[in-house]
Amino acid sequence: MNLMKFFPVSPMASCLAFVALIAAGQTATAQEAAPVPDACRPWMDSVQTTMTVADLGAWADKSPVKVSCDDGMVYTLHRFDISVFTRNPLQTKGYGTGEEGGIPILARRAIDKCSTGDAFIMKNAVYLDANGAEQRLPVISIQVE
Repeated sequence: MNLMKFFPVSPMASCLAFVALIAAGQTATAQEAAPVPDACRPWMDSVQTTMTVADLGAWADKSPVKVSCDDGMVYTLHRFDISVFTRNPLQTKGYGTGEEGGIPILARRAIDKCSTGDAFIMKNAVYLDANGAEQRLPVISIQVE
């Protein structure tokens, strides 16, 4: 059966298409994402599981902020979305995106107003790997004691 009758493509174009498919497969393999840790916690001088308002404020003032994850690595955050869950009144309020590892001023002010039982939440957190590529981290939730 002559496939050229159904697909009028020159042999040279077929060869180029085949090489392009192989190159695309190699590129995708080289850019696979790093495995995402299961959990991350704030890092100051050690891992913090719960924090007082003063500790949370001190951690937020250290720019860029760092987290320690269950894979044993300490990551410097590059970008993340911030929200604060409060118990009284019961609400979750977003405070924008932290860029270059810094906490936005409105989120920093919200930390000062937190009370026991509230939570400081960072979603869509990413860090930069050794190649400068963004790598995802899990949702980071910090309970206020």
